[in-house]
Amino acid sequence: MAKANDSPIYQLHISIHDTHPPIWRRVQVRGNLNLRQLHDIIQVLFGWEGYHLHMFEINGVSFTEDRESRMELEMRDENRMRLDRLELQEGMKFTYTYDFGDDWVHDIKVEKILPADPTGAYPICLKGKRAGPPEDCGGVWGYAEIVGILAMVARGEIQPPAEDEEEPAQEEGYDQRLELLEWVGPEFDPEAFDLDAANAALKRFQK
Repeated sequence: MAKANDSPIYQLHISIHDTHPPIWRRVQVRGNLNLRQLHDIIQVLFGWEGYHLHMFEINGVSFTEDRESRMELEMRDENRMRLDRLELQEGMKFTYTYDFGDDWVHDIKVEKILPADPTGAYPICLKGKRAGPPEDCGGVWGYAEIVGILAMVARGEIQPPAEDEEEPAQEEGYDQRLELLEWVGPEFDPEAFDLDAANAALKRFQK
């Protein structure tokens, strides 16, 4: 990322739109980073893999890195736009959308604009709640179904298949649910968020 300078520090609250309960992160970043770099940070914070296209919408202007989208949809190049040149103010909101199929819309609020801190290490995640959804799970509604299935397992209403059980015998209507459960993996916990792990992953961006 760009070296530390006199640009301010932006405290951003980033939440995935229409998730209930909400999935969110609070992060502080330098104002001299560009939107492409902010995209990379958001990917890390929510555990996305960067497989899909994305875009920012700020003050009625759309930004992306995809050249075809910029040409056809008159979007601007995110690599050429820094946060401290967007005329952002405290309380302002903008959006970041990842995966135009699942449409994961992230609502971003500028909570604070703090004085420059040339000696600090940024970005840094201050807090967050809940795991980021798995890639390609069908957007908000598909993810809600997965969370519902995991809750049914926790209540004992569905028995997860044994590891060596290829075609578990379940009553009619349960097969698809079991397939989703197997796809997500038994270790997935929708309530889990590891702040220390998130900040360890962000260290590669810090300057």
